[in-house]
Amino acid sequence: MTAVPALARSLGRSFLRPGSPGYDLATDIPFATPGRSPLAAARPTSTREVATIVRGAREAGAPLAVRSGGHSRRGIVDGALTLDMRGLDQLSMDPDSRIATVGGGVLAADYLAAAHEHGLTTGFGDAPTVGIAGITLGGGVGFLTRRDGLSIDNLRSAEVVLADGSVIMAGPDEHPELFWALRGGGGNFGVVTQLSFDLHPAGTVAGGMLAVPATAEVLAGAIRAVRTGPRELGAMLNLMAAPPVPWLPERLHGAPVLVMALCYSGAPEDAPSVLDPLRQLGEPALDTVGPTPYPELIKGPPPAPAKLHPVVRSGFVDGADASWAAAALEALGRRATDMAAVQIRFLGGAVAEVAEDATAFAHRQREATVAVVAATADPGQLEPARQWADATEQALGLTGRYPNFLSDPTTEEDVAAAYPGETLTRLREVKRAYDPDNTFFSALNIAPL
Repeated sequence: MTAVPALARSLGRSFLRPGSPGYDLATDIPFATPGRSPLAAARPTSTREVATIVRGAREAGAPLAVRSGGHSRRGIVDGALTLDMRGLDQLSMDPDSRIATVGGGVLAADYLAAAHEHGLTTGFGDAPTVGIAGITLGGGVGFLTRRDGLSIDNLRSAEVVLADGSVIMAGPDEHPELFWALRGGGGNFGVVTQLSFDLHPAGTVAGGMLAVPATAEVLAGAIRAVRTGPRELGAMLNLMAAPPVPWLPERLHGAPVLVMALCYSGAPEDAPSVLDPLRQLGEPALDTVGPTPYPELIKGPPPAPAKLHPVVRSGFVDGADASWAAAALEALGRRATDMAAVQIRFLGGAVAEVAEDATAFAHRQREATVAVVAATADPGQLEPARQWADATEQALGLTGRYPNFLSDPTTEEDVAAAYPGETLTRLREVKRAYDPDNTFFSALNIAPL
């Protein structure tokens, strides 16, 4: 607590003590964070203020955790200063050059809405509250990944506040090694205060939700249909027990169901032939797939009545066949919580066409990334949820790690799996050059070499 007076003097009005107006807004997220009580918070609105906060935290000896969006728990660290970036929310869309330049605290929903005014977009996953800086630095897998590449493949440059408070621009020609590391290496190297992205056409797409009763054959068929479909077909497949919601028939509540979030961004006249193989997998319990403004696809689930404790395991899979689908269905039957799912997001297409060592994302040739998710409002169910998630990860043969889909705390094994071989060595060299004291530790942390 000796850091608090020094921080208060250094940061002035940006400094938010516990209990002061604005502290809860800066440190409260939709998920439970037991045992995490940030020392204080700061809400900058400019790059200059970010630099002041970074310098002030170092001088006061206060750990620093960066929050760029709405739902990650990595910016909420016990005893640390939470740097809430959401005040850096500037948005500039240039439809002629098809370049967007935005602040490091912009959320996906706001970016997509601004770009949609010009019939353009950039792919940032499938949740509206995600901070685009955070999802981009970890890779960025979403509905347009197979068509346009990962979020990092559309990043043109990034303004970064380094650990000493200096401000630099990283891009192909400026600090190129840092730019390589930022694209997949997470928030390990500095605070990203501004980003520029390529924009792509995506006005109205054929998208929505399609849900069918789940069997191993249905899941395998859905995987095959997406894998062999055109790259304009994006999908997130959710194998889960049907929740008791009005948009699913009561007869299915509690039974295995495959909920497919679909997006076809190709020629409208081709949409029926592309989507029919998925519709023919079974009698739809829900089908909202049709002409949809792209931002409408990124809605996320409704808020839970109580804060949930999430458990997530991630990895990659290749050649998921009928036996793999059967293993996933069996694992779902052994779930330890009502809210459990196996989520599949697809790579391939444009992702695989980028050289493996062009960015710090080291799993470009994999078929799909899989997240095993269990959530509960009851802390007493956390250990069974963890055991189920670990067992399911093994049963599905997941290898590697996707940095954006990992529960806290993470381990050195997680880091090595996310960044195998020479990728990790190179990242550690960049870390040594730009953050040798490990000021930025709250992401999937890469130790300096």
